[in-house]
Amino acid sequence: MRYFPVFLDLRGRACLVLGDTAEARHKAEILRDAGAVVDCRVELAAVERPYVLAVISTGDAASDAAAAHSLSALQIPVNVVDRPEHCSFIWPSIVDRDPVTIAISTAGTSPTLARLIRQRIERAVPQAVGQLAALAGDIRRRVHHSLPSAEARRAFWQRVLTGSAGTLAFAGRTAAALSALRREAADIK
Repeated sequence: MRYFPVFLDLRGRACLVLGDTAEARHKAEILRDAGAVVDCRVELAAVERPYVLAVISTGDAASDAAAAHSLSALQIPVNVVDRPEHCSFIWPSIVDRDPVTIAISTAGTSPTLARLIRQRIERAVPQAVGQLAALAGDIRRRVHHSLPSAEARRAFWQRVLTGSAGTLAFAGRTAAALSALRREAADIK
């Protein structure tokens, strides 16, 4: 594995998007959706704020490379769209079933393949999975207090999420899945 997968909490944190291409605007939108404070620039001037990361897509290969070099020298993780040789991180293809997030990367070798895999996963993982995960998060503390051993908690979640609640969620029957999860939580002894 060349790139280590990690999920960053960007809420309220500064990210730089350099360029005014369609790709740059799209990446800025995704960063904003993740809660980042996005500084969009057309060209790189003095960097004054500490950025968590930078995305570069100016449309000019030489400008992209120079900006990547400058920002990398400041220890800012950089993604240059379609130029993996200048990247210190890879922007994955994303399946968003908030709070469940699935990221697919080919380490920059084939973004089209990552997109095709993402499309298959999107068909296989219904939106209801995110709602099931959110409800599981809501009752997690109760489960933790009711089942003090990690082994008992793992067994509970395995049984519940592979049982009717999980089956119903994957079938797209959100309301029934959530009801099943609530029943399981109420029956904790």
